[in-house]
Amino acid sequence: VLLLHGVPGMVIWAPLAVFFVSQAKTGESRRFRMKILLSAGAVMALLVPFATVLSGTFWPAIIFILVVAFLSFYINVLGPAFGRAGLFILVVTAVALGKPGTWSAGLERSGGIIIGTMIAFIAHFLIQPFRPTRVLHTRLNILVTNLVDFFLAISRGYRDPEGEAKTIEDLKKQTITSLEKFARLPELLQPAPWTEDSQEAAVLAFGLDLKRLFGHLLDRKRVA
Repeated sequence: VLLLHGVPGMVIWAPLAVFFVSQAKTGESRRFRMKILLSAGAVMALLVPFATVLSGTFWPAIIFILVVAFLSFYINVLGPAFGRAGLFILVVTAVALGKPGTWSAGLERSGGIIIGTMIAFIAHFLIQPFRPTRVLHTRLNILVTNLVDFFLAISRGYRDPEGEAKTIEDLKKQTITSLEKFARLPELLQPAPWTEDSQEAAVLAFGLDLKRLFGHLLDRKRVA
């Protein structure tokens, strides 16, 4: 923002572009998210100058926004990610239509969108890339550690039942929480399709097996 302070068109439209092109869901593949981000930024940068110039007209502006709206909703047939990108493109185009300006002002806005897209690309894919596999491994490591601590406390409880009772109960609650969080990872990450023999699928299957095993042990304990 400080670098673009002297260019009002860019200082407003760059952050706007960063927000909208960053909306790809985390679980989609890295390559696909890169394609959606860059494509959405390019289309926004292409349409905004025309929307800026046409904002001072009536029928041309109406026809233009109707065409953009039709195309934005039509590409939803290609998938939800394309539908979201189309919706964000439509919003940015509508905002540009509401702010009349010259062709040079439109190009200035387009430059801000390009800069914002590049900032989002660098932040998402170079500085701090999101990797679902790393999240899975981290959560599985926490889960296994909690399980080990729980079963060690149970083994100590055979020698000192009263002294370990509270520790066992606390560790049980902690372990159940870890299991529930791990089981919700597919929903939170919304992973791209994994093959059955992929590393991600193996890690997820192992964690869910541990959850079922722990559930069976608790059920047996209740029966006993």
